[in-house]
Amino acid sequence: MIEAYFFYIRCSAWNRFRMRLRRVRQPKYLVSILAGIGYLALVFRPGAFWARQPSSPLPLTPEVIPAVEAGAAVGLLLFLILPWIWPGRGGGLAFTEAEIQFLFPAPLSRRSLLGLRIWKGQAGILIGVFLSVFLFGRGQVVAQPIFLLIALWVLYSFLAAYRLGTTLVKTSLAEHGTAGFRRHFPAVGVMSSVLLSLLVWWRWYVPPIGAGEDAAATGLLRWFVSATESGPVLYLLEPLRWLIRPALAKDWPSFIRQLAPALALLGLAYAWVIRSDVRFEEASVARARKVAARLERAGSGGRTPVFRSRRLRQVPFPLRASGPAYTAIVWKNLISVGRWDLRRLLPAAVAITLVLSVLGARQGAALAAGLGVTAALMSGFLTIMGPMLLRDDLRTDLIYVDQLKGYPVPGWSVVLGEVMAPTLVLALPQWLLLAAAAFLIPHQEARWLTADMRLAVVSSLALLLPCVTFVGVLAQNAAALLLPSWVQLGKQHPRGIEAMGQRLIVLAGVLLVLVCAVFPAALFALPLLWLGHWPLGIGAFPLAALAAALVIAAESFAAIVILGRAFEGFDPSLELDSV
Repeated sequence: MIEAYFFYIRCSAWNRFRMRLRRVRQPKYLVSILAGIGYLALVFRPGAFWARQPSSPLPLTPEVIPAVEAGAAVGLLLFLILPWIWPGRGGGLAFTEAEIQFLFPAPLSRRSLLGLRIWKGQAGILIGVFLSVFLFGRGQVVAQPIFLLIALWVLYSFLAAYRLGTTLVKTSLAEHGTAGFRRHFPAVGVMSSVLLSLLVWWRWYVPPIGAGEDAAATGLLRWFVSATESGPVLYLLEPLRWLIRPALAKDWPSFIRQLAPALALLGLAYAWVIRSDVRFEEASVARARKVAARLERAGSGGRTPVFRSRRLRQVPFPLRASGPAYTAIVWKNLISVGRWDLRRLLPAAVAITLVLSVLGARQGAALAAGLGVTAALMSGFLTIMGPMLLRDDLRTDLIYVDQLKGYPVPGWSVVLGEVMAPTLVLALPQWLLLAAAAFLIPHQEARWLTADMRLAVVSSLALLLPCVTFVGVLAQNAAALLLPSWVQLGKQHPRGIEAMGQRLIVLAGVLLVLVCAVFPAALFALPLLWLGHWPLGIGAFPLAALAAALVIAAESFAAIVILGRAFEGFDPSLELDSV
């Protein structure tokens, strides 16, 4: 049976390779693959990994090693806690329909199926290990790349087994309720103890940052290391340090000595998964049906029925019987985004902002500055990358273009409604992050950063960032409408070199559109800022931002009118046949 299963894996991999090779005949896949290969060549530069010797690796001094171990261990602890507190989507294990038909009726125990599932995941783990080593192990971060390669294999295998175990436990809890808690009391008890220990540590053991160390990065680093070595967190992070230490070893004897505890931890996670007696067949079948329906829909142009969840979603606002047509499209797309109830989302976002503010105020200016800078960077990230990540617009609705074109709605109204929903979704976190950054970044370092200056800068960015986001969303929808065969339609995010190449091409086009849209706005706003600075002072910043926003709005309105005409002339029988 094992030989037959590996024969199935080998044939599936070969057929998948042949299918991808056959798709290269189409120009969109050929150009996308060339773009992906070119990007990988620029990033990894063939031959640079083995040619560059570790002549100047990261100095693993007694001060650096604890900081690296602590940072990596804290990240791993968060990764281990997140699956328990995050609701997730569905249960079951990742088996295809062919595997279910081939393996589930076979005379195999659940332990054998779990073992085969773990072995199947090793292919993706090995690819991730080699990519990580090429990215982080080229003689600059660690002294021996081979140590990093083995350590990453142990780490990724442990995380894969842990994720598999948590999926099984959560599936059992969802199926059996209270009985499931009694059945999996050790796992649930351990995680509850971890959360309780973190609360105790935060309340009584976190040391305050010294007054003389607020502005020094080394002082903040020492505080972080001491915080992770105090109270119950010291014992929580110690097993996770075992997974990090082999990569930082200096020689082979120390590497072998530090690898033994990591392998023991991997064996413990593997035994936890194998010995768990959980019924996962029904949930796995349901999951496989969802995946198969999604693939069938994508392969046939998206016009086949697909399995949909019957879970009701909250409406963002009451929809009236009369009003602008684009309001109904915005309402529909906000529901499509997910759980969008502003009555719950807004208080939660405000609460998170307040918690970050209290955290920064409690621990000193250095931590507050770090959180403020992070909030500002996240706001910029959402401005540029948010339109690519949020696809509840024409990139999804073009699949149902027959239904959209049947409505008595002008084309410009459809386009406006489609692009407004992602902009509104992204604008709220942008404003909250800007407010958090303005409140957290201290002004001791820069006396000019007064309260008036903060208000002027934040209000200016609050006007500009949603406009830039709107242009990015508009560019993504323009690509989907004008070049539908070159854009992946639907919410699914395909993987592979050609998918990465398509994203790079779209990202380059979006950046070009952003530059072309922002440049005229800057030409109009900068002279106004220079002239208004003399009589108005810092009040000229919001005025110039408003002028730039009006220019971008005028450009966007012209683009919406043009795209509306393109939507009215869109022929799905011609444009979507090749998708």
